Amino acid sequence: MEHPQSVPRQPDALLRVLLIWTSLTTLVFWLPTVRGPFDGSSYQWGLVGMRGTGLSGDYWFAILGAAFACWLVTRGWRGGRPPFRWVFPVWHAALAVFITGTAIALGDRMTFEGATVGVIIPLQWVAPVLFLAAACGAIYWASRDRRSFARLVPPRERINRSLAILLLGLVPIMFFLLRSGVPHGLTDQIGTIITIGFWFLLPRVPKPWIIDQTEVLGHERRSFDA
Repeated sequence: MEHPQSVPRQPDALLRVLLIWTSLTTLVFWLPTVRGPFDGSSYQWGLVGMRGTGLSGDYWFAILGAAFACWLVTRGWRGGRPPFRWVFPVWHAALAVFITGTAIALGDRMTFEGATVGVIIPLQWVAPVLFLAAACGAIYWASRDRRSFARLVPPRERINRSLAILLLGLVPIMFFLLRSGVPHGLTDQIGTIITIGFWFLLPRVPKPWIIDQTEVLGHERRSFDA
């Protein structure tokens, strides 16, 4: 029988919202990680003083950021066992401090620009509020007795394999769309949208999935009886 601590846990509602937010805010690492090699020299990016064109410049920074974010969110989707429980609130608290300080320093010059999809979003007021709310939510989640809020669930290997195969199948499609056509054209936009969807799905490949509630209850009972 499996020990309760070794069984993946289902994240509660608050953690699921925070994980989706984390995936959204770490797109700034994922997009240059993928588009650097897929787009090539036509793709330029910049983040907190780091800049790159294709695989040149500070591309290593994007890779490290994406790897850390993927590890963090994947741990969360598997229930958030340590060290996630400590790293997660620290990460969001540090982000909130950084974003708030940046908003004060830049004022109305603080914007998010997505050249491929043609959007410019002012962030001076909304960003500090959202990041502070996320930090408070992460600290609150970590401070609770998580055993009361996260249920033991059995892993669903078939669903995990199917999702992994789906994502692997998307890789050549992403490469073709981002590499072909003109920068900021239709194929570039479609490829970027698929790349964003890929990032939200990637950490869920090892996620435990609930299929049958009776199976969950039976698995919990066997685990705690072990």
